[in-house]
Amino acid sequence: MLVTDIDDLSYVAVMYPGLDVYLADLADVLDLDFDTHTSLIDHPEYGARMREHAENTGLGPDGIEFQDLSWPG
Repeated sequence: MLVTDIDDLSYVAVMYPGLDVYLADLADVLDLDFDTHTSLIDHPEYGARMREHAENTGLGPDGIEFQDLSWPG
């Protein structure tokens, strides 16, 4: 599950390792502690899935801001 923030600089990051964890957090089934949007990357159970998604999307462990994107031309 990706998070986007367009308030200041546009930002995209992997916030949840999957829809299952997002829905469980939304329903307050899980007790997840978020310091940042990408806090679950260090979670003992979900960290591996988070790192895999961050690598596969090219967003990296901290996400990416609009200023970090390289546009062709």
